[in-house]
Amino acid sequence: MRSETIKSYIIDDLLKNKNVTLIASEVPFANGRRKADLVFIEDGVLNAIEIKGPLDNLEKIEGQISDYKLSFERVWVLYASNFKSRIREKTPLAVGLIEFTNNKEIKFVRCAKSKKQLDKSFLSSLLGKDDLRSLAESAKASNAALNLNETREIIAKTVKTEKLLVSAKLTLENKYKTAFDRFINKIRGDVTHPEDVQFLTIQAPQNLNLGLSPLF
Repeated sequence: MRSETIKSYIIDDLLKNKNVTLIASEVPFANGRRKADLVFIEDGVLNAIEIKGPLDNLEKIEGQISDYKLSFERVWVLYASNFKSRIREKTPLAVGLIEFTNNKEIKFVRCAKSKKQLDKSFLSSLLGKDDLRSLAESAKASNAALNLNETREIIAKTVKTEKLLVSAKLTLENKYKTAFDRFINKIRGDVTHPEDVQFLTIQAPQNLNLGLSPLF
């Protein structure tokens, strides 16, 4: 089963909640070393979901979750039923658990707990170039001679975590909100199909006729 199929089911479940204002797919984080399978904003809180389909494994999940927890306020693992006997021992209690059952149902097993002590370097990696420069100027740390990574390092040292988190959310909204609104109003229809999920990425096709082959 493709990850897009599992994503389509959880996206439909998330969209039942009117407080979810943004959903994005394949979001780079951890200084570009990782991609979050899904990111969503609910009641202003930044959430991320790592998906483990039936053909995946749990070998790297502890390292993945460690990086997720440094970057997002709430972290969830959505897993296929074949992992349910092992997933708890692999995940901290603060991480939410969602089971994708053999009947293709979404079952919330454990709620994620919010975390505010995030890593400033990881948060700064969610920001775009213009956002970084704007923050650097507001912190009086702007220097045209610095490259992007050096600017991120300065930002992490001089800007408070709370301000970086707000900026990260605004950056994600600026990057993905147009694609999300288009997905809701022109792509999705009554339910989400696996081939619809690509329209929630940063490289979302602009032509509605592109890439609409089934991904089952």
